[in-house]
Amino acid sequence: MANSAKGSRNITIPVGRIGGYAPNLVVLNGTGFGQTFAVESFDPTTRTYTLAQPLAATLGPDSYIQVLAYQARNIFVAN
Repeated sequence: MANSAKGSRNITIPVGRIGGYAPNLVVLNGTGFGQTFAVESFDPTTRTYTLAQPLAATLGPDSYIQVLAYQARNIFVAN
């Protein structure tokens, strides 16, 4: 992933990969595994995601990301 250094808010996906906007980005495996971010925007011309917070660790060529809708579980106690 280009432009994906620790402290950066941008992730550029490689040429030939398909991207699109969704509100969340997750690092599924490889360097930086487990990081999750809110996505502020996606530029289809440059294939670049802009994140709400900076990366905690640099992503490497072995990193896989997924951009998806928010998924969570809710627990209501004493409702």
